Amino acid sequence: DLGALLDELAGDYREQDKDVSLSDMNRAAVRARPMLLRRALRNLIDNAVAYGLRARLSVAVEGREARIIISDDGPGLSAEQIAALIEPFARGEQSRNRATGGAGLGLSIAREIAEGEGGTLTLASRAGGGLDAVIALPVQA
Repeated sequence: DLGALLDELAGDYREQDKDVSLSDMNRAAVRARPMLLRRALRNLIDNAVAYGLRARLSVAVEGREARIIISDDGPGLSAEQIAALIEPFARGEQSRNRATGGAGLGLSIAREIAEGEGGTLTLASRAGGGLDAVIALPVQA
């Protein structure tokens, strides 16, 4: 139940005074390993909060696919930046200071988890700013 999972994650972040909220939540159930899916979503939410100051979580259902959308209000990314950042060890923050960024594995881990669960991870900048990270998974029959 994606709604329950996202509600739990948003609550965890709010307990840490992070601006993470739920928006459009279509009902959807997927067959996935919960711990892995939770890890992928945490990686994406962490990025949204770090680079976009807040995260909005939603679920859309299109045909036989559930789309988990993590939206932020950051500056967005170019197509070239998206292609580069999805690769292992790529970091958007270029300093070597670990306090200002991770090891550059979060997006590649999220992608590997999504693909391992039969889905995909896409990143897309929105017109006017912001980024949507979308994990699309088959809806459970």
